[in-house]
Amino acid sequence: MDQAARIPDKLVPIIVQHGNFNNRNKGRTEIISCEVTPKKKEDHFTSNNFFISVWLKFEENPPEKLHMLIKLPPEDLNIRKYLDTGVLFHNETLIYTEMIPLMEEFLKSRGSFSIQSLFPKCYYTRSDEDIVVLQDLNPEGFRTAEEKLFLDYDHCLLALRALSRLHAVSYGVKNLEGSAFNTIISKLRVRNYANSSESDKDLFFKQTTLRAVEYFARNEGVDQTFVKKLKDKFSKCSELFVQLLKPKEPLSVMCHGDFCRNNMLFKYDEFGKPCEVKLFDLQVVTYSSPAIDLSLFTYINMSSEMRLQHWDDLFKEYHSSMINNLAEILGCPVDDLMEDYSLEKFQKEFTDHAIHGFLHSTFFLPFMMAEPEIQINFQETCSGNLVEIVDTYVELGGEEATIKLADILKDLVNRGAI
Repeated sequence: MDQAARIPDKLVPIIVQHGNFNNRNKGRTEIISCEVTPKKKEDHFTSNNFFISVWLKFEENPPEKLHMLIKLPPEDLNIRKYLDTGVLFHNETLIYTEMIPLMEEFLKSRGSFSIQSLFPKCYYTRSDEDIVVLQDLNPEGFRTAEEKLFLDYDHCLLALRALSRLHAVSYGVKNLEGSAFNTIISKLRVRNYANSSESDKDLFFKQTTLRAVEYFARNEGVDQTFVKKLKDKFSKCSELFVQLLKPKEPLSVMCHGDFCRNNMLFKYDEFGKPCEVKLFDLQVVTYSSPAIDLSLFTYINMSSEMRLQHWDDLFKEYHSSMINNLAEILGCPVDDLMEDYSLEKFQKEFTDHAIHGFLHSTFFLPFMMAEPEIQINFQETCSGNLVEIVDTYVELGGEEATIKLADILKDLVNRGAI
């Protein structure tokens, strides 16, 4: 029986019986009907997603229609192993069942905003069965941004303000509820993407970065000594990732881990301007530098023009929003936080970790830029490892992708990040 066929009769009764419906399901609950619609893959590959519309009747209350999104693991076992989906579902379940409730209770005790405003409601999770059931936000007017890659200023500003709130809450909980916070963080697991060894990852990134290095060298007249330095640095990326992700206090924070346009839903006002955003896909949450999130977003979802014209303003807006939210949460003046959380320290943090966003962009940007007819066959890809697919990745997106990657590399050099 395929996954869609199992949902109405097998999964929905379990979800309704054991899920989070504000205790309304503790009494007699009747499932009147259920409609299942598979979600198109689009930009998400780590789960099979299904929209469901369920009519429920709680006790003596009138029937009501609930819209949900059910996330299940890919049916293909090779894809599951390649993506290490057991780890992904474990982490997402942990965040929804332990971290977000901890943050919500903490904020409530501080008389502050609700962390739930940043995420869809979670109705049900089971990490041992790899299932996550969330609120379907489409009926509420939320949708992904139309632009697949680079977002405009309004979208960037809204996204960074949301990230600033998530980081501020993380700092607040870490400072005042450190034991509970650290216990949950310690349960996060790191996936082994693509069944790859450290040497596999080194070879993969050595190749994906090479197109940017060579184009940058040709067009910027870079000294060959510096080119060799770049190539040497990018030949040991497995070690580089360990260094970049290593937590360093006091700025380490709970990062979304995959903070990019693909994992955001925007709501728009009557003029088509984004006015609200929700974050989802909390599968690779990590405890690390805030620049892990910031660099990924900067180099995957900001065009070179956006970075050139607005990056400083957007970064300052992120920092201002973060520190003001943190001051509100902790109940202290902003000035009291400047010793640890000054703008200058966050700017240095970004410079020290910016290369993280670049490394991810070397395979993700070309993948997103590739024409549909030459996109990688994901099912075939998952039968191998990174070494076996790297030749395909370095061709994706053509010269346009190479130019964009070289421009990111130039940005890193200009910032002193390399």
